[in-house]
Amino acid sequence: LAPAPARAPAPLVWPVAHAACAEQNARHRSYMEDETVAVVDLLGGDAGGGGVGGSGGTPAYALYAVYDGHGGRTAVDYVCAQLHRAIAAEVRASRGLGLGECLQRAFMRADAALKPAGAYSAGTTAAVVLLARDPGGSVRLHLANCGDSHVLLVPRRAAGAAGAAGAAERLSEEHSGKAEREVARIEAAGGTVAYGRVGGMLAVTRALGDHALKSDPHGKGLTAEPFLAERQLRADEHLALVLGSDGVWESLNDAAIGQIARQVLEERPPAGMAGARAQAAAAEVAQRLVRTAVQRGSRDNVSAVCLVLEP
Repeated sequence: LAPAPARAPAPLVWPVAHAACAEQNARHRSYMEDETVAVVDLLGGDAGGGGVGGSGGTPAYALYAVYDGHGGRTAVDYVCAQLHRAIAAEVRASRGLGLGECLQRAFMRADAALKPAGAYSAGTTAAVVLLARDPGGSVRLHLANCGDSHVLLVPRRAAGAAGAAGAAERLSEEHSGKAEREVARIEAAGGTVAYGRVGGMLAVTRALGDHALKSDPHGKGLTAEPFLAERQLRADEHLALVLGSDGVWESLNDAAIGQIARQVLEERPPAGMAGARAQAAAAEVAQRLVRTAVQRGSRDNVSAVCLVLEP
């Protein structure tokens, strides 16, 4: 038998546009605790302090995140302002190696800093995507998440007008009192889960902050330790990335979210789009996701970020 042909190198893929949409959902929530962050050049093009940056043949980095606070804004405000800075410092110090470990260390550093900052009854989930591009054009996605905010990778339709649409892939992991593996982990650490809540109080099993519960025997196992994952992105396979708070997933599943993103981007095919056209497509995806989640009964704050990937 002839050997299978080698797979072609991954074509360059990088977000051509990104947009966020957030809704307090005032009918059910009297305050807003979601935040989104986009840092399109994480290291600011500065090759100092570790030799990594956006020019001179060294890797480039971009970061996108969704945070969903609870118990007030103490934790979410701190994390929104500081976590990407902690990640950038770790990337510089590591010279761009071990990016998953960089994310993990930054999460734990931020969580430790939240204790003296007073985040005892306040906390936040986090879903963070770090994109790393090397000089050859290969792009890897590095994900870290804790809690129930999520990241979805939406594939392109197969070649041809009637090409099949692959299933959207959830890259993040669910950390809630409804996830059997997380309940088992909490109980193995000596904590308790009652009525789907850690210590009978907190719906998520991983979060930054919440230091009062982390210090309570019933909260043993509650941690900011993130789930880590990575993927190589390919322009011929991947259409978009969607990040969202749990308010999106409260009334939409992965398939519905992927379908909405694909419908918008196929209505406005991104091939050849630049500037305002690509931005409008990203914004429409984020807005439709938030609007549809609210219409279908979400009772939480609802936030979504869409990254349109280069065709």
